[in-house]
Amino acid sequence: MIVTCYVHRQKKLPRELAHQHHKIPQAVVKDDSPENLVYLCPDCHHALHQLATILRSGRTGMMMDILQQGYPLPQERSRILELANLVAESMVGKIEGETPTSTHLIPLILDHVTFLSIKRIANDHRRRGRPVGVARFISMLIQQEIRKRGFKV
Repeated sequence: MIVTCYVHRQKKLPRELAHQHHKIPQAVVKDDSPENLVYLCPDCHHALHQLATILRSGRTGMMMDILQQGYPLPQERSRILELANLVAESMVGKIEGETPTSTHLIPLILDHVTFLSIKRIANDHRRRGRPVGVARFISMLIQQEIRKRGFKV
């Protein structure tokens, strides 16, 4: 039987070579229903768990840059982030010493010129002497606007 990778949608592979992934992990809920299962190519399965680890750690600054290189199509980035967010959110507090905070990664689709412009501006901002990166810079702008309006961040 041939299955399709949930992330790529174009990539078809024999079912025996595909990885079956639970959208909401079995550690959280014992749900083997078709709605909770997707097929992934091995590369995407490995990548999504690596992304979930980055999300749990809160080190998301360069993640969008990495994603744009590995997943050039916005739809693919959106699908792998959807799965990585589900894994990361389900694991919050499950790792010893982890605080019960949740990070949400929201895909932001930018044309190339806009992305390069933001990257140029972000490179002017430093954190611990290093450029902050596009994702961190956008996050800082949003948090600044939230505080300006009187909400807590």
